Amino acid sequence: SEPEQVYSFPAFEQPPPLDEPALKGTLVIDPLVTDSIYSDQRMAWRDMREPWRVQQLDNHLWSLAPPQLVQDRLLSCLSARRAADSVVPPGVPVEFDLILNGQIERFEMQLDGEAAAVSVAVELFLTRRQPRELVWQRGFRYQVPLAEVSAEAAVGGFRTALERLCKDVAGTVEHSG
Repeated sequence: SEPEQVYSFPAFEQPPPLDEPALKGTLVIDPLVTDSIYSDQRMAWRDMREPWRVQQLDNHLWSLAPPQLVQDRLLSCLSARRAADSVVPPGVPVEFDLILNGQIERFEMQLDGEAAAVSVAVELFLTRRQPRELVWQRGFRYQVPLAEVSAEAAVGGFRTALERLCKDVAGTVEHSG
C-alpha cells in the first residue's frame, strides 16, 4: 500500500493590520462543526458522476481535521488584521464579547472526468454576547479549478480557498463594527 502523506499549510501571508480594531472587545473563534466525512483527517473527494457519494483518500491526510484547519486560519487571519481588540480561541479564560462560529458544508476535491476542482463551503455566524444578538450570518463558497488531478494540486486549491475565506470574512467583520 502507498505510504501516508500528511499535508499542512505553510504560513499564510497575513492581511495588513487595521489602524483601529474593527470590533470593540474580545472575539472568540470557535471550531466549526461539520458532517463526519469532513471532520476526519483523511482528504475527502467526490466523483461528480456520482455526486451523492463522498469518499476519502486513506493515504492522504490533513495535519489537522478541516474544522481545526479553518478555525486556525480564521484565528490567525482575524488576529493579524486586528478584527477586534483581541481575537482568541475558546478556552482562554477571558470574558468575551463576540463569538464567530458556524459549519463546514463542503471541504473536498471534486473530479469531473479529466477536470478537478476544490470545493469549500462554510456558513458563519457572528454573535454578540450582551445583548445576545446575531450580528450577521453569511455563507462563503469557493470553487477552485485545479491544473491537474492530484492531492498536491488539491492542497494548493484548498490553500487558495482558505486565503479567499480569510479575506472575505475579514471584510465582512470590518463592515459590522
